[in-house]
Amino acid sequence: MRIRCSKIREQGIEFFVALVREDVITAPPRADETIAMFQKYLKLPVVLCGDLSGNYFGRKDLANFLAQVLPFSKIRWDTYELGPA
Repeated sequence: MRIRCSKIREQGIEFFVALVREDVITAPPRADETIAMFQKYLKLPVVLCGDLSGNYFGRKDLANFLAQVLPFSKIRWDTYELGPA
């Protein structure tokens, strides 16, 4: 599975922000499952970002940091392969 995400390193904390469909972040149980699946492969905390709104879902401290300090438009997205191709 391929995902669009960005590895962020700020104040000694490393995490990923992953771009997902809007309906994923508006359904908390589904968002939690998605985060768990991504973290299994990425081995770091993951915050989800809605592809239409730029809203964040995940660990509150990381989601708040992204919302306040790093605008959606400034994130450099890369493609990552998760699991078997």
